[in-house]
Amino acid sequence: MAILQFDRFAFDTVGRELRDRGTRVPLTPTESALLSVMLRSRDAVVTHAMLLQQVWPGVHVSTATVTRQMSRLRSRLGDSGSRARIIETVARRGYRLLATVRRPPRIAQTHASAPDRAAVLPIALLSLTAETEALASLAHGLTERLIDRLASLPGARIVGLASVMQVAGRGFAASDVTSRLSAGSVMVGTVRTDGDHLVALLELIAPDSTRLWGTTERVPRGRSHLLEGRVIRSFARWFAPGAGGDELGATPTPNAKAYEQLMAGMRLARNFWSLSHVEAALTALSEAIRLDPHLAVAHLALADVHLKRRLLGESKEASRAARASLDAVLAIDPECAPALAMHGVLIEETEWDRDGALAAVTRAAALAPHDSTVQLWCASFFDRRGQYDKSLAHLDAGLAVDPLSTELLIGRLSSLVKAGRHGEARKQTQAMMPLMNGDIGVGIVACVMAVSHAAAGRRRDAMTLSTRIVASPAADPASVTWAIIALAKIGELAAARAGIDVLKRKGEHGHLPAYCLAAVYAAVGEKEKALDFFEQAVADRSLHALYGATTPGFDSIQDTPRFRAALRRMGIDA
Repeated sequence: MAILQFDRFAFDTVGRELRDRGTRVPLTPTESALLSVMLRSRDAVVTHAMLLQQVWPGVHVSTATVTRQMSRLRSRLGDSGSRARIIETVARRGYRLLATVRRPPRIAQTHASAPDRAAVLPIALLSLTAETEALASLAHGLTERLIDRLASLPGARIVGLASVMQVAGRGFAASDVTSRLSAGSVMVGTVRTDGDHLVALLELIAPDSTRLWGTTERVPRGRSHLLEGRVIRSFARWFAPGAGGDELGATPTPNAKAYEQLMAGMRLARNFWSLSHVEAALTALSEAIRLDPHLAVAHLALADVHLKRRLLGESKEASRAARASLDAVLAIDPECAPALAMHGVLIEETEWDRDGALAAVTRAAALAPHDSTVQLWCASFFDRRGQYDKSLAHLDAGLAVDPLSTELLIGRLSSLVKAGRHGEARKQTQAMMPLMNGDIGVGIVACVMAVSHAAAGRRRDAMTLSTRIVASPAADPASVTWAIIALAKIGELAAARAGIDVLKRKGEHGHLPAYCLAAVYAAVGEKEKALDFFEQAVADRSLHALYGATTPGFDSIQDTPRFRAALRRMGIDA
């Protein structure tokens, strides 16, 4: 990886840049991907099926397209079918690399010259076998686990997973990747099969493509759980000799099957907007726990999946299940910071124990000041309390290590708007919109800014955004709720009431929290309906109800005895 030299060429596998004796050779993204696969496979035959899997995953592409794209790549390299010197065609099978691949000499490094911050890029899968799905899960899970565990190494600063996924696969040069992620280096790697073994190759690369560190680990098939610890120990011995890397690199479970199920569950959980993926993740993680009840990371991942289920409308049961999983984590590891942070938020929600919640999130933040997930949970706790300076401090701490995390950025935007810092909110919106993927992320930003524009007197902007959100079939109930609040704040009550009809129709096809109806009825001045729905939300122990004291839409009922009594039932001073 990094720089691979062959024939008269040099190829940067991180930035996907090809040079011919120093002169840049323009390649399309497809040509770069094809060349990367061929160089990594060395002299092995690369079948059409392997190229389809690695260059066009999930896309229906004909063999003729593969042949045509490979022909174009060979033309860039000065190759031809009749006189191949770099890539040859293997009849009815695929292609083979003829050129010898070389690496620039390794430059010895010490801890003193190690970068301040590193980004672990997604590990690539190089083999296409009957076990492809399991290997893909291993590559994804290993990436996520390395980010999490290397961040625990004293002095190590590791960029968060959310930011890494923002730049992964976009063909940026190494220097561009490090700049976008505010990192001093990137870790790149591959996993492949080699007979009866699995081989993991990882390297740490500087912006100038210098190789700072690298390791190659081989384990027997069926023993993939050993790879994680070996990679971590190798890195720790280079980065901080004597700093506890051997303990940090302990195998997470002695049960190989449990580890395989953990990897599968973690990969499935990434697509939490798909109910089928969530259910499959629950099954895999539950099986990992059955095989090894002491696998704390599986309990933690299961709790996270249960919490994501709440977004799909299964609030009560999901919260109880998440609480049980977190109790299991803390019984195994009482100082697991992510579990403490999530546990704090849940005991506030399910038991209305604000003091216990405060103690838990404070402890979590102290244990893991550089964990962006912990900082996000802590920020949400203080945001609900209206303590926006503390919320923003935690969000900024999270963004320091996960600068492109849309969850952190959206949380920060929301806190800025609630704190009345509308100028800052507008500036942040301009910076973060290119990062938003899909209708959901864009909709959340738009609805928050609609309320901001309304509060700041920017009537036209508020009207434009709000009506667009209400009319969008893709807008979720929470986004529509905020848009209705914005419409009411600028005096467009007819449009706001029409928006309530849209919101109720959405509830006919999915989960509609009582809290949303309480907020919109309060915004249009229908106080009795608003109070009825808010009391229902409190009775349901809805997480959203805890935001009652800080949501802009509740201005009209905040001084009523019924609203104050409902807040007091949740332990909120009123």
